[in-house]
Amino acid sequence: MMILFVGSNLYLSRINSQQLEATMYMNQYRLGSKTLTAAVQPYAVTGDKTYYNNMKELHEDKNCDIAWESLQQDGLTDNEWEEINHIAEISETLRAYRRICRWLRTNQRFHGEDHYG
Repeated sequence: MMILFVGSNLYLSRINSQQLEATMYMNQYRLGSKTLTAAVQPYAVTGDKTYYNNMKELHEDKNCDIAWESLQQDGLTDNEWEEINHIAEISETLRAYRRICRWLRTNQRFHGEDHYG
């Protein structure tokens, strides 16, 4: 009985540790994504390359990438991956929005309608 008790406690401890680690990486991904989103907005609006060059999350920190790779190694459940993929889709939507803004700026400048400064 004692062996069963110790074994189950070790197993539960390992599960709790994995959940804590996964939560930490998901939070790291969330914060990196939020930081990148905030940094993308001025670039999307102005097209000023300075904003792009100053995106520390994109060029240096890479918290999203690090967290994603770590989560892949963590053995998440299908439901957890579904949620993470949903978050990633939102990020892809923001990237598409940035491309659309860039296209609109270029197109308006071509037609002499530069409203973006």
